[in-house]
Amino acid sequence: MACILMSIQCCLGVPPITLISVFSQLPLLQNLQISGVPSTAIPSIMACLPNLIALDTNYEQHGNYHLPSTPLPHLQRLRIQARSVDASESGDLWNWLCSLIPHEASLQSFSLTSKFAIPLSFVTRLIRRHGQSLTQFHVFARVTPEVLVYLGRNCLALTSLVCSVASADMVRQVLSIPNVITKRLLANDRKSYRTRQEPSYSPVHLVDRNWCHG
Repeated sequence: MACILMSIQCCLGVPPITLISVFSQLPLLQNLQISGVPSTAIPSIMACLPNLIALDTNYEQHGNYHLPSTPLPHLQRLRIQARSVDASESGDLWNWLCSLIPHEASLQSFSLTSKFAIPLSFVTRLIRRHGQSLTQFHVFARVTPEVLVYLGRNCLALTSLVCSVASADMVRQVLSIPNVITKRLLANDRKSYRTRQEPSYSPVHLVDRNWCHG
């Protein structure tokens, strides 16, 4: 039986070259959950998996690996945990994320957990490439009003949005975004960011205004 889903909880200490050798024997793998791998080695692992459509991994910035010459698969679902990133690495995070999804209009679901605000420059790059296909944008991180406005204007396929907001005014901005059927905002405790603890989230369920008519 072909292996189409694999979950490896921790690969700390395992040389990336060993992992690449293992995954090269699994070309039919479609769904990969893996942690503890240097982030710069993830593209080389992906290049071994032409049928990969879903990736769930952590951002572990250590090591130095070149981008593979083999084309990367067309990811449809990408989920990243980036809790351990410090301020000096945040710029590398956004470039690395974009390198994993180079193909236009392939990504359908994007999920990110980060203690840093999502920069508009990253969202612009993401939506320009995947705005026609992206239906889920779930970020357990802070977003700015500019990001919400850009999503509303340029990500017309969006049907599900999860984000962290700092004020009720931003909630009203999200309510004005068209085409969002399922909206769940996560209001964060801003003090937790100042103490560098895990943010506490309170779910707020918003109903599509169109449901109120008819």
